[in-house]
Amino acid sequence: MTSIELVIALRAVADFYESHPELEVPAVDNLNIFTYSREEFASQARIFGSAEKAVSGDFYELRKRFGPIHLILNAYRDRVC
Repeated sequence: MTSIELVIALRAVADFYESHPELEVPAVDNLNIFTYSREEFASQARIFGSAEKAVSGDFYELRKRFGPIHLILNAYRDRVC
């Protein structure tokens, strides 16, 4: 999926919920991006800008909050540390 396709899909979901506020909310609180090299992680981290740093098991994470939803940039710790 491209960035543009994601934007279109998220807007369509938002429009649907706006039209149907009685619909239950799905259990979506994290959107994950996975990287597989130090260079890829660094490139994406620059785009993230200021973000919360965290360690979760084998992963190093940068978390950017959008209300109740986190956009999480993930990388295997042994590949970026």
